[in-house]
Amino acid sequence: SQRRQLTTTGVEMDARRDAGGSSSGGAYYDRINRLSERLSGLQQGLEHERNSRFDQLSQRMYDVDFRLQNSQETLQTELLQLKDQLAKFQREFDEERLSREALTDAKSKELTAADLRLQ
Repeated sequence: SQRRQLTTTGVEMDARRDAGGSSSGGAYYDRINRLSERLSGLQQGLEHERNSRFDQLSQRMYDVDFRLQNSQETLQTELLQLKDQLAKFQREFDEERLSREALTDAKSKELTAADLRLQ
């Protein structure tokens, strides 16, 4: 604001010097003022648009981050469930294997006993 006022004051001095104090100098000065105000309005509009865009992008980044965290939590929960299922299947498999080994040993002993009786 202070910078713009200094620039306007410099423009005002230039306009008066160039116009030589005639009435056309006042019109030139008015035109410069209008252009300066218009430029100021455009700068404010651009700044507002830039801030608005920044806010939109910040919100989008927050939303993406939020969805990413939710996805990670969901995947972690699913992974824990899969690990639990795998551990359960491993236990069941080991129990089945031991059961079959015991059955095989029992049948093998029965066959050996039957062989001995037949001799």
